[in-house]
Amino acid sequence: MAASSQGPQSTFGVGEPRAARMFSIAETAHELTVSTRSVWRWIAAGEIKAVRLGRAVRIPASEIERIARKGVPR
Repeated sequence: MAASSQGPQSTFGVGEPRAARMFSIAETAHELTVSTRSVWRWIAAGEIKAVRLGRAVRIPASEIERIARKGVPR
C-alpha cells in the first residue's frame, strides 16, 4: 500500500463553532446607545452577563443581541 503523497490532513477547527465576538464596555455602550456608566450598572446589578479576561471586562455579542431585542434594562 503506497503512502499518501498529501501528508496528514489537519482537522483543526472542523465542526467547531467560531469564537463568539466579545465587546468592550465602550463598544457595548456604543452598540446600545447608552453610557458606559449604564453598562457598568447593569453588570453590577446582574442584568447583563460579563466575562473578565485578566483585567479586561468583555460582553458577549449574544448579550448585546438579547438586550437589543428585549430592550435596555431600566
